[in-house]
Amino acid sequence: MTYLSWKLISYSYVGVPLKPFNTEYVLGIAENDQGQSIVVQIRKDHADKISVGASGSVQQVNGPKDKINLFTPSEMDTSLPDSNVPIKEIEVVGIIGTGTMGLGIAQVALQLGFKVVLLGINDEALTTACRTIEKRLLKVMTNDELDEIVTKIKLTENINDMADLPLIIECVTEDKSIKQQLFKQLGSICRDAVFATNTSSLSISDLASAVSNQGRFIGIHFF
Repeated sequence: MTYLSWKLISYSYVGVPLKPFNTEYVLGIAENDQGQSIVVQIRKDHADKISVGASGSVQQVNGPKDKINLFTPSEMDTSLPDSNVPIKEIEVVGIIGTGTMGLGIAQVALQLGFKVVLLGINDEALTTACRTIEKRLLKVMTNDELDEIVTKIKLTENINDMADLPLIIECVTEDKSIKQQLFKQLGSICRDAVFATNTSSLSISDLASAVSNQGRFIGIHFF
């Protein structure tokens, strides 16, 4: 099944490839004129010749376990050199929000060996979040392992602590104005960060409009 008139709103070589994604494909987000957005795969040789805003079609093809949305651009810029963009090494992940999603993402990031900077609205929320994460981790590791892993999490109420991080995942309340205001602040202090929103219902392009460089803005949702 093929769907026409989609626009690429973000794509990135950053991060760990997800099955069935691999080095031959790039992960991206495409949106139609109704504001619906979906995760797409783009052939790497196509991704090297397009930029954010490119129009194209999306075709559902069978992957190893599920259907894949394959984005094909309608036009490619042959003047663009091959990107050969190296994968950025990410050692620290910024997470904003101490609700269910924020806690879960922070826990998984810690278990995968990343350092985490967790931004919350106040000390009480952060302390509660940290205790919850510790209780969950104790179910899958020893006390000694927990003592080591908790040294990798930094709790903060100061958004400026996000300034130098390579990846920031937003998990605040599902309110467009709140998210846009947050990303506007982040855009003013973060020079190189990739911004990821965990929204499940809002338009990615509407949220991305709050930052000047929308090419570094992605939608990412955890199940």
